[in-house]
Amino acid sequence: MRYPYLFLDCDGTLFDFDQSERNAIKFLSGQIGFDYEKGMPIYHQVNAQCWAELEQGLMDQEQLRVERFRRFLPVVGCKAEPEKANEIYGDALAKEGIPYPFTKPLLTRLRALGHKLYITTNGIPATQWGRYHASGIIPYVDGIFISGELGYSKPDLRYFEAVLGKLGNPDRSLCAIVGDSLTSDIQGGRNAHIHTIWYNPGHKRSELPDDQLDDLTKLPLHI
Repeated sequence: MRYPYLFLDCDGTLFDFDQSERNAIKFLSGQIGFDYEKGMPIYHQVNAQCWAELEQGLMDQEQLRVERFRRFLPVVGCKAEPEKANEIYGDALAKEGIPYPFTKPLLTRLRALGHKLYITTNGIPATQWGRYHASGIIPYVDGIFISGELGYSKPDLRYFEAVLGKLGNPDRSLCAIVGDSLTSDIQGGRNAHIHTIWYNPGHKRSELPDDQLDDLTKLPLHI
């Protein structure tokens, strides 16, 4: 076993966040009145941009929660208050814990092989914990580290230092991070000098990760 400590991204890696997001936005559209089919791709783009700005240190999570709706609502012609939209959306999203079909069997196999499994995620604590409880994922991992609780977000080195500190500072050569995001997971892993494994089902090209997989069920063979 090369990497006893595995840091696993959640959304887009273990969980189908796109489906969760669609479900929550559809609920929101019915509550505050905008066209879901028109609004969904716009929200997805706006939200992704806000999270990218957070990763770059241009805003914090409190700002992000409202700013995404401040940008989005006028585009779809909705006059609801951004703060109210965020509240409704956050409550709906917290109920949307949707692991991929392979997730729980994969985690079960990894633990049987002796790996320590830790979810490492950028997210809003109340929303993420709601999703994890709804999904039943908590018993399958050894710990969960949410950026909103640590005070730093991936790819910030301080996020990884906080995680490693809580684990007793294991040798970084024994750690690997698995995730779908080059900008947060893979860049963050490189910043922390831990092995990086990019989940790349779309077969995109990048020299940044140490390793990459298009099928996470093959992960046990690589670690």
